[in-house]
Formats: sequence, C-alpha cells, structure tokens
Amino acid sequence: MELKNGLLKTVILPLAIVVIVVIVFVYATYSLGVMPATFNNGPSDYPLRAADFTQDESVWSKNLPYVNSGDELRFKVYYHNSANKVAENTVIALKLSCSENSQIFKATSIISAKEFRDYSESICIGLKYPKSIVLRKEAVWYHEYSEASQWEKEKIPVSVTDNIATVNLGSIDPGYTPNDGFVVFFADVN
Repeated sequence: MELKNGLLKTVILPLAIVVIVVIVFVYATYSLGVMPATFNNGPSDYPLRAADFTQDESVWSKNLPYVNSGDELRFKVYYHNSANKVAENTVIALKLSCSENSQIFKATSIISAKEFRDYSESICIGLKYPKSIVLRKEAVWYHEYSEASQWEKEKIPVSVTDNIATVNLGSIDPGYTPNDGFVVFFADVN
C-alpha cells in the first residue's frame, strides 16, 4: 500500500499536473493569438497543383513528369486563412528552380502575410529535353466563392524577378467560403 501511495505522490500526480499545465498553456496561447497564425492547415485544404494545358488541361497534379518544349504550364496555389484573425498584406509567390542539366524543375509556392508563418509547398516538373521554363507576368485570382455565382475571377498584376512570380492579395479574412481561394500562375516551356 505504501508503494502504491508513494508511486501516486512521486510519479502520477506530478505527471498529471504537467499534462494539465501544458493543455492550459497551449489553449491559452492559441486563443490569445500568441502561436503563429497559418494558412492551409485544414483537412480539406489542397496544396500546390500544376497542369500542362497543352497536353491535358483537365489534369491538375502534384508533379508533371513529361513536359515538352512549347507547352503551356499553369500552377494553382490554394489559400485558406486558418487563423482566427485577418491575414494582412497577403502575398503569394511562385518560385521556379532547376537542376544542373535543366531537365528537372522544382516549383515552390509560398504564402505569407503580416504576423503569419509562411506556408510553402513544392512540386517537380520533368522536361523531356533540357529547356527553360519562363513565368508570365499574368495570373488569375479565384475568390469569393458562392454557389449562385461560383468563383469571382479576375486577372491580377504579377511581378516576376529572378524566376519568382509574386502577387499581392491584400487582406484575407479567416475561414473557408467565401474567404478562401486560389491563384493560377502561367508559364511557358522554351
């Protein structure tokens, strides 16, 4: 009986107190906005996708293994403000980098906002022959979804520097529909 009481006092009770303190701390920091706010942490959020519109415009994929010279590529970057506050100065960037032989490219999307942790996602693109991929200075923003009118769709200005395309979406309210959306970037294989 003494061993049981001793175990209870020295191990179980302190462990239970630590667990309770951690739970209270995590809840308090999250509800007070101390933990970094994030994008795309919901189970129905989908990441960066790409399509080779020359070969098959209906297939959006996590990678494009066989891209040809002259093909038009599109990159869809989805966003959902998962925090409980407005994401101010929201920027989405798409960066292209290539291997030494210029046959394997990596496309990385980065979603950032003031006081938010960056969210990034990458996919691979394989070219049949060494070539280059050039980002266009155009994008289409799909936002404010409603069942009656579907997506609001608008062309938005894109800044392209050193194979990085960037768009500024301004403030994004928290939650899903009608606040989530996506940006489609365009590129050409030369």
